[in-house]
Amino acid sequence: MMGRATLALAAVALLSACDRPSPVSDGAEADLDAINAVKPPVQPVKLAPLGAPDMETHELYNPACTFAEQGSMAALFLGFADKGAIKTGNKVRILAADAGSAKIEGGLRSRFVGKRYVLMLSVKTLEIRDPQGRVLQRIEGVLRCN
Repeated sequence: MMGRATLALAAVALLSACDRPSPVSDGAEADLDAINAVKPPVQPVKLAPLGAPDMETHELYNPACTFAEQGSMAALFLGFADKGAIKTGNKVRILAADAGSAKIEGGLRSRFVGKRYVLMLSVKTLEIRDPQGRVLQRIEGVLRCN
């Protein structure tokens, strides 16, 4: 009989301990929150002009609009109804048009999203942001549409 009472008492003690957080888990949880709050350092980006070889390789024919830096004809962005294209270094990056964003000239969307970058577009400004929303590059220029 004494063994059952001891066993029942031990079970009750264990169950009541489950309701109270341990100080160790509180500290570990705070450390995890602090780690998750740290953003990676900003990695500046510089767009490169998209040339005919880029357009052919990635089948970027007949864009609805292009964006060029003020005073230049070299396209830094090619815009289509459902996607956009930019070039960073030697890599062409395809970004999906955000269907929920506002429409601007030529029926183009004002926001395009990729794996590494978010592009915000207006008639006079192109802005590249990282996934945390930090501005990596802002270019004043001209949006030309067909």
